[in-house]
Amino acid sequence: MPDLRERLKAGAALGRFVGTVKGRQYMRENGYRPDWKIVVALPDDPIRDVLDRAQVYQPPVVLAVWFEDKGRFGFCNVVPNKEVTPGSGDQFGGTATVGMLLALLDEQTKGELSFGLKDWSGFGARGFSPSLLNAV
Repeated sequence: MPDLRERLKAGAALGRFVGTVKGRQYMRENGYRPDWKIVVALPDDPIRDVLDRAQVYQPPVVLAVWFEDKGRFGFCNVVPNKEVTPGSGDQFGGTATVGMLLALLDEQTKGELSFGLKDWSGFGARGFSPSLLNAV
């Protein structure tokens, strides 16, 4: 389990990134609006835990996944998707991570995915393009 120090480093890296012209331009080009919330996560964080945090905000919510070893972020938007019911569509189990979600989005031709979690209603995710961007 990542410690607080790793999470603080991820938050600081995001602050540096969005504080640059390049970072703000990248976010705008991917449809980000200033009223959207950003949830910072680490690649090994379970999807269920991250979506628990994201659900307290008005969608869409941006997941910013910090790959410290690469000095990069992966971003995606997540929104509830009532069309995906428990047991249908692409399903993620309790051990699935947000790193896995971003890897799956990278494999999708459109970078979009509707998915469910066991016993949860569905979500839709859209990866930012390019999906991973060097942190500044």
